[in-house]
Amino acid sequence: MAVPAAAQAPVPTVPNSWVVVPGPAGIPTTVIAADCNRIVMGSDGTTIYVVDNQPVASIVWKSTNGGLTWTAVTPAIPAGRTIIAMAVAPDNPNIVGVADSAGPPGTVYLTQDGGATWAAMPPLVGIATANTQIQDMDISPAAPWAVPWGREYMVCTANLNNGVAAGDVIIYGTGANPLGWANQLAPAEDYTSCIFTPGYADYRVILAVGSTLVDTFLHMKKTSLPGWDAAQGFTGWPVAIETAAPGGDSPSEAQILSSAIAVPEDYDPSIPTARRVYASYDSGAAAVNDDAYRVDDISVFRLNVNAGTYR
Repeated sequence: MAVPAAAQAPVPTVPNSWVVVPGPAGIPTTVIAADCNRIVMGSDGTTIYVVDNQPVASIVWKSTNGGLTWTAVTPAIPAGRTIIAMAVAPDNPNIVGVADSAGPPGTVYLTQDGGATWAAMPPLVGIATANTQIQDMDISPAAPWAVPWGREYMVCTANLNNGVAAGDVIIYGTGANPLGWANQLAPAEDYTSCIFTPGYADYRVILAVGSTLVDTFLHMKKTSLPGWDAAQGFTGWPVAIETAAPGGDSPSEAQILSSAIAVPEDYDPSIPTARRVYASYDSGAAAVNDDAYRVDDISVFRLNVNAGTYR
């Protein structure tokens, strides 16, 4: 069968601006009548997982041909819960995790066979407060020290009460209790995204976006050592994700709804000039500059993806 060619992408006419790029013309890539709010792509470049939060229940859809066809591979989540986070291993498209809205703080489910079977991971322990909810999760690449699992799993949480910044960053798979979750003792903030950086098997560095009662910050930690940010020698960290003075234009814990982090493959935490990170956040607040930002070590540049009107 002949595959229609992709539509010609428009060329930006203004430097450093953005345009909408259409998808392939005529290819049936739509996942039925879906309300998809999470999407991850496997390392093979063709396996995609999407979370579809329908009014009745959440569905996990899987495509192994780049989105041409889809199959439901949903874990057995109890009725009334929705899937609020999802991650795929960066080196194995069959290892996927999702977190649901149980509790709080939520339950994490893991598949190692591409969704054919799922298992609930042990409950979160060691969190700072009871009223926290999982916001994001990530899966590390294969790591030789991660015995017996061969890799690590991370979630971050936020307190559900406005006026309280007391979330956590928690890792499963190694440490004093490799069969349980280990709190990374992050600064007292609400965390909405977290990521194992490329080269984690060598550097063991993670990143997380956290919000205080005033601002939103990007944090860095080497998981083999205590402390975070400047306490580990990362001068100038944490970095406020804003272009004005601290307290100026990034969301507080009461305003932020979600955030995201992306890191280039050549990221190197040991070299300040190679610490390039992309971060974005969504608050829906008119006074906050919701957007995507490039962070070059401690220098922040707004990318003007949505000119402050993310929603």
